[in-house]
Amino acid sequence: MNLGQVDVELGTPYRKYVKGDTGKPIDYLNEVVTSYAIVIAKFVKEFPEVNFLVKGANIPVLIYDTRKSIADVANVVTERVSDVELDKKQEIIHRIRADYESDIERHKLTLHFNELLKKATHESGATYFDINHDVVADNGLAHPRFIPNAMDHHFVDSVEIRVIHWKNLMKTLGYDA
Repeated sequence: MNLGQVDVELGTPYRKYVKGDTGKPIDYLNEVVTSYAIVIAKFVKEFPEVNFLVKGANIPVLIYDTRKSIADVANVVTERVSDVELDKKQEIIHRIRADYESDIERHKLTLHFNELLKKATHESGATYFDINHDVVADNGLAHPRFIPNAMDHHFVDSVEIRVIHWKNLMKTLGYDA
């Protein structure tokens, strides 16, 4: 299971800017992890012979270029707002531009989510892993070589990223990768 990417990177701004939720993103992510923990525990209980693996969220790649980040997030979180509601869509985009979290804050939120998920995963009897320690630059954020040129909140699809996933997966399963 690969959990959390959409919740952290898109769910929190959707709730804030589209739904008008004034709660803290951390509280929302606590609720999300609690829900995931229930599902994970259910799977582990129903299928005890299976070693369930849970992969945490990747650190954000919509960094270093705030305009690109805002454009991608605004595009995704407003895609269900009808074109008939153009004023509403423009108001949401304006709020995102005025108040979008910094690269560092979004990075911290992802790391916090992963810590919660890791704890919940272990308590549920499943195994957790992520690849973030292998994709950071010296500044602690995602290395630029993993950031796509296009507006996209996923790591670039490259052989290197696939090898990183593979090695971390194999290590988690107890194999020398």
